[in-house]
Amino acid sequence: MFSFLSLSPLTFAQTTTPATSSSSTTTVPATVPSASSYTYFGCYNETSNTNRTGGLRALNGGVNEALDVMTVPLCMAFCKSNGYAYAGIEYTRECYCAQYLSALSLKWMIRICDLPL
Repeated sequence: MFSFLSLSPLTFAQTTTPATSSSSTTTVPATVPSASSYTYFGCYNETSNTNRTGGLRALNGGVNEALDVMTVPLCMAFCKSNGYAYAGIEYTRECYCAQYLSALSLKWMIRICDLPL
C-alpha cells in the first residue's frame, strides 16, 4: 500500500474547518510547507506481487528505508533530490520514488492505507 504524492506546485493536506457558524463543516486544503513541490495523489496498491509486473513495484525507482524515522517530508525530500516525479510511503517506514505510477496499480480508499505511525 502506498500513499502517493505527485510533483506539482503545491502540496495539500486536508483539514476540516467550520464553514459557517452552523454545525456543518467543510474540507479546506492547507499547504504543507515542507512538502511544497508535491501534491497528494491518493492511496494505491502495490504491484510487486501482480502477475504481469515481473516483480516491479508501483513506484519502481529510488528506495529509501528509515525504520522508525521515515516521515512524509523526509521521503519527499529524498525523491525530489533525486529528480523523481512521484514519492510514496509504504508501511510507514519505506519510501519509494519513480517517474511514473504503474498502470497496474489501483486507487484505494484512504482508510485502507491509513496505518498508525
